Amino acid sequence: MAAEIASTENKANRLKSKYTSKVFPAKTTKGEDISVLQDDGHDTETQEDSNGFALMFATKNKKKQAALKLIDSGADIHFLDQTKCNVLHYAAGAGYDGLILKLLSKGTSVNLQDCNGETALHKAARSGHEKTVVALVANDADVYVLNWQGQTCLELAVMGRHVKIIEDLCLFGSDLVMQDWQWLEEAIQSRDKEDQTIVDIFMKHNYRLLGFKHGGITFDAKYIESGSDTYMKKIGVTLLSKKSTHQPYYFYCSRIHVEYINVQKYISKGEKLFSDTYECKAWGSSRTTFNLKLKLNGIPNCNETLKVISPNGNVANIDSSSRNEETNHTYVIVTVNIKHGAVVTFMFVTIKKPEVFGITKRAVTIQPQLEPDAEIDIPKDTFDSPGDLLFNVVETKDVSIDDGVSNREAFIVTNVIDLSMSNHQQPKQPIDVKLPMHSTTNEDNDIVILTSSKEYPEKIKDWEIIEAKKDKNRASFRISHFSIFTGVSKKKVETDMIGVCKSIQKALNNERQVEFFALAKTLSSDEYAIVIECALQRKASKRKKEWEKQQFSIQKDEGRCHTVQINQWFRVKFDGNIKIAETEQSDTQRLMFHPNRDNFHIFSAELFDKRNPPTGRIEIELIVETEQEPIIVLESENCFKSKETVITRDPITTYMNLTSLPMHLLPVPTAPVENIEVKVFQPLTDNDCMIKVLKMNSLKELAKRLSMDEAEQVAIQLKLTQAEVAALARDFPKIDDFCDAVFWKWRGKRPYGSQAMSLAVALERSGKALEAAEVKAAHKEDRLICFD
Repeated sequence: MAAEIASTENKANRLKSKYTSKVFPAKTTKGEDISVLQDDGHDTETQEDSNGFALMFATKNKKKQAALKLIDSGADIHFLDQTKCNVLHYAAGAGYDGLILKLLSKGTSVNLQDCNGETALHKAARSGHEKTVVALVANDADVYVLNWQGQTCLELAVMGRHVKIIEDLCLFGSDLVMQDWQWLEEAIQSRDKEDQTIVDIFMKHNYRLLGFKHGGITFDAKYIESGSDTYMKKIGVTLLSKKSTHQPYYFYCSRIHVEYINVQKYISKGEKLFSDTYECKAWGSSRTTFNLKLKLNGIPNCNETLKVISPNGNVANIDSSSRNEETNHTYVIVTVNIKHGAVVTFMFVTIKKPEVFGITKRAVTIQPQLEPDAEIDIPKDTFDSPGDLLFNVVETKDVSIDDGVSNREAFIVTNVIDLSMSNHQQPKQPIDVKLPMHSTTNEDNDIVILTSSKEYPEKIKDWEIIEAKKDKNRASFRISHFSIFTGVSKKKVETDMIGVCKSIQKALNNERQVEFFALAKTLSSDEYAIVIECALQRKASKRKKEWEKQQFSIQKDEGRCHTVQINQWFRVKFDGNIKIAETEQSDTQRLMFHPNRDNFHIFSAELFDKRNPPTGRIEIELIVETEQEPIIVLESENCFKSKETVITRDPITTYMNLTSLPMHLLPVPTAPVENIEVKVFQPLTDNDCMIKVLKMNSLKELAKRLSMDEAEQVAIQLKLTQAEVAALARDFPKIDDFCDAVFWKWRGKRPYGSQAMSLAVALERSGKALEAAEVKAAHKEDRLICFD
């Protein structure tokens, strides 16, 4: 090994003659400047410089072991060559994962850009090294960095058709910014399996893109070593590997709001969604089973059981769960099976399950686990025959808090219990019942028990009042039939029986009082971020203040409070002069309510017509799904036998108007024209433009048909800011020069096909219908613009 290192250093030194290309200065590991190799032959390098050059030479010449040894001996890992590349750039381009980890552990810059603006992640994506891409992202590599040609690492992966890397970068939230979209148009028409896979990945990612942008999707990627657990702070997940022995690998986990993934088709009847969705993937692992500890918001009701479901089949199982009442969190340990190269998705739902007790003719005292401290004393010979007693609970504490009542003044003081026998028997003798009180009343305020034989009582006459006594923190009463029972304040029953019935009905229907509100932030002259939130009424004021801290302005508040069910879905529609930008999938315009989370959706919006005021309305609609009876088809097999086939049908989806919110967007603050400096890059040739209608000599023909005012209006419609247009008009007073500057700035060096249609739309909105028609025709016929 020593001989190999010495040989590497000698070769590196021999190459450093006075004719060697210059090396740009950087900081050494000791913070000193590296001297530049001078052309005059004076060698002013330090020993660290020499070792840094040797490290670079070893890496470029595939001598990985020598490079690792040089790093351990203190070689300068920040050394730059004539292209401003450091060692990490070359290691990433070659896929030297071990060397990359060593460099990153020593503190090399993961996002350093070379003379072409490329980071190590660009090099790895272009070269097709999947594990290297993951290693860099796990060490905070920025997937959004553009090189000087305006390309992301995702575009470089697309150019190389590296499907696995494309999928990974989309998992990491890479933006769909492309300099050339022509390939996508061709891929959509192509029958090539690889092209179709890339299109499918992009379609799925486009559905989720705003989730990454606005916090609806968060992820973490870690390098996992045996002997210790790994905590993923961003998503509240711990990978349990302390007791396992394995080779190091990379692990990815994301938490996705349900608005960005179609979860409804995976939830069966009787299941209620409880958590966000989680996605996991592993690289380089010899194992396929992983243990995760997750921190879930909220606590299941006492009569609910947690269950994990997945669209990938039976890939996850709950090992254990615990509750933290103080922080309102549930901790779940789950085992997840992940095949090599696969992405596994799972989520948690709750299932209501009554507690069952076998009843005979003997006397028995029942103490249900679903309602600790409750007692049901059943005397001897209460029932004619043995059967099962079904005990169910509906929690009411949240309803009281939801209605804005303090704990000491709550008028519903116990949960609702539901008692029934599996064989529909009713007791022949009175039964003594004691229920724990979750809320206290004043000493002079008596309590009563409300009971009803109806499953969903709606009117006052549906309820019967039973006298009750306080027994410390329990309500004691006697019943003669099985039904539903709950303890309430006697004073409240006498003064506001209607209010009591409504609150109990909300608990039985699993409903909460919510408020809808809208907020907006102006991002540019043609882009806005609009927040629609459905918050618990008691939390709405606090949530608005949190959004205001993020520079969102509250829209006119019209007191949009409603009673809705937990897990209710809503459709969001934009009306007026406001529309959702670049979104055609209706599923992305959904919102779901659950009290365990912040229920918001952020939309990227734009105006239909910039000449009209930025006003409109947000329509909120209830999504109602009605199940259809399956179709039964009888097929005759012979004279005596027929075959029955059951064909399931999708539910019927209807939309019901719930409320609407007014919107009035604020214009973007504009800086004074004299402070705007517009740089327009005009290359000498137009060889990079492959679309004839957008070539500069074609656009010059269009410019001849525009006045200065019309050209300025077209520029605004092409999404240049008013300040930029004013600055261009100041710098280029002649119409021809102004149009050239506008088109260069808007079009770029290498335009793509959809820009032709954008130009046509801009002309139409500026009142130039004839010119717009010519642009469309020229684009369709693949020719230059011509008005002769």
